Amino acid sequence: MQPAETRFAVLLFTDIVGCAALKVHYGVPAFSEALVTHNRHFEGLARECHLTIVQNMGDGYFAEAGGVAEAVRFALLFQDAMREGPWGEVTLTTRVGIHAGEISAVAAAGGSGIVAPAADLTARVMSVALGGQILLTRSLFDEARPFIREHPALAGRTAPPLSWLAHGPYLFKGRDEPLEIFEVGAEGLAPLVAPPDAEKARRAIRPGEEETLGWRPAVGLEIPGRSGWHLTELLGSGGFGEVWAGEHAKLRQRRAFKFCFDDERLRALKRGFRLGARHRRPAAA
Repeated sequence: MQPAETRFAVLLFTDIVGCAALKVHYGVPAFSEALVTHNRHFEGLARECHLTIVQNMGDGYFAEAGGVAEAVRFALLFQDAMREGPWGEVTLTTRVGIHAGEISAVAAAGGSGIVAPAADLTARVMSVALGGQILLTRSLFDEARPFIREHPALAGRTAPPLSWLAHGPYLFKGRDEPLEIFEVGAEGLAPLVAPPDAEKARRAIRPGEEETLGWRPAVGLEIPGRSGWHLTELLGSGGFGEVWAGEHAKLRQRRAFKFCFDDERLRALKRGFRLGARHRRPAAA
């Protein structure tokens, strides 16, 4: 056996939702026909997006991407292909998890495999996703947003707008510390909701934290509550959140927008606004 090669990798897991139940309900021949469509979509897009398939697990795939943007683009195209089919008697839906970390690739005469906590964690992230959902961990989410300005182009169809969401920390079974979960997906098509609690993981939200979850800024997105304003560039980030440059589509004016994602800082800002408003009130006659 050759010594293990250690490297940093972007990993992706997929899984067919309700695989066992579909086989029982429709029968193996009908399910197998749908599985051929599923595999054709995955493997064709993997070649197009330069993903390396590590393992075909029968009801999903384990793959390695060349970079974060490639993994996210692949996942968006794969979910779109799964929505389109075409499907016969059985319609399949998949869930996708993306994570990155150090891995050890072990080569032997009978084949090779990847051994690493990062691979296990990628599978766990995928396991809490809903059908049609793409979940990511924080570093990948933050790195992909500035580069993926819009949904990858679709042949003969208008690409849907993207939405980037923060679902907050989840406590996974067997893991001591919560892990923040994020989502990217096509508006109106992807679930774009927080995964529900399950046996393998549950949401670990602190009181007041809900206010800082949900929508996240990205290049090209319209700013909620600011009609005509679109984000153009990430200017900086820190413990409080992020600062973005925005431009008005008609006025061509540019402004900086600060987005606060820290619940403690947000409460402090709100207290400051309330105090400021109280001090500005005119005295009663």
